[in-house]
Amino acid sequence: MANYDNNIVNGPDLLSQSQPDMLSNFKAIDDLINVNHIGFNDPDQGKHKWVTFPRATNIPFPGIGAGLMFAPLNRFTNDTELRYARQDGTETLFTAHDIPFNQPSWSDFAGSAIILKTMRVSAFRGAQEIDFPTGPGIPQFRTALAVQASIDGQPRRSGINASVYIENFGSTSISLLVFSNVANNNDRFGVFIMAIGVI
Repeated sequence: MANYDNNIVNGPDLLSQSQPDMLSNFKAIDDLINVNHIGFNDPDQGKHKWVTFPRATNIPFPGIGAGLMFAPLNRFTNDTELRYARQDGTETLFTAHDIPFNQPSWSDFAGSAIILKTMRVSAFRGAQEIDFPTGPGIPQFRTALAVQASIDGQPRRSGINASVYIENFGSTSISLLVFSNVANNNDRFGVFIMAIGVI
């Protein structure tokens, strides 16, 4: 990218002498416009092609009556995420995690100590203990505040109805009781679990 010189043109300079520097400035302007934008001489010139956010090293303040978007580093996943900051200090997280079957996911709220963990598991009929997702980059609850579980899929055989109940939960796991209208422990049921807690 060309460098822009704020000192062109100087008062005593001749235009013929400054022409190379002026052309260099025009090139710098064109280079700048083409970053994330459609360039000159196009029907869509000036419009965004996409928006690139450099990684923010601190949480900015948008100012009174304003809001801003920025891309900080998530302290747990080590990934850059997109957030919106308001003048009252609150934030909205725009990036989300996919929740594939049998794989855990989690999100934190505006960089706070409150996190949401979600997971889908394959459960059998009867009582069972399900561990909350932990591991590299996934923090463990200090206290689990609320947990929800629901049947999130059909068993392998048709004509089977199932329901799930939460017997108990703690900071590391949840105790489930799965009922079905057929007494067959070979059946598996997709169960969606969502837990919110503090770290």
